[in-house]
Amino acid sequence: MTKIMTAIVALENISNLDDKVMLTGEDFLGLEEANASVAGFKEGDVVTYRDLCCFIYFTFIYYTGSIMKKR
Repeated sequence: MTKIMTAIVALENISNLDDKVMLTGEDFLGLEEANASVAGFKEGDVVTYRDLCCFIYFTFIYYTGSIMKKR
């Protein structure tokens, strides 16, 4: 559910999804310890907000499929 809320908040607050942003070390704090997916993103990468929203979407779809497969 947090992935969906993250995407909603991002879409409501970003005026241009094609704007670029550089990923910093702060963006990755705690992710390794939480065993979170970073999809190959690394510090210093320059990506669009659209790329990040797509990552959230596909991570959610994958996670949901994994849960359904276990049932």
